[in-house]
Amino acid sequence: MREARLARGLKLKDAAAQAGVDSGALSRFERGKEHVSIGALYRLAKVIGLEELARELAPYVIEKTA
Repeated sequence: MREARLARGLKLKDAAAQAGVDSGALSRFERGKEHVSIGALYRLAKVIGLEELARELAPYVIEKTA
């Protein structure tokens, strides 16, 4: 996840904010110190541009509608 985020030029705080995830939690997740929910992983994949991962997770995620 970290390598993909950096390859897209995204700072940790920016990616976390766009995905609605705490930046500390994202940092720990990237270092293998913490797990994230499927919903958070889906949102992160979309923000970072991991479209194949997002497609695989989509059936398991209920997106909130405005």
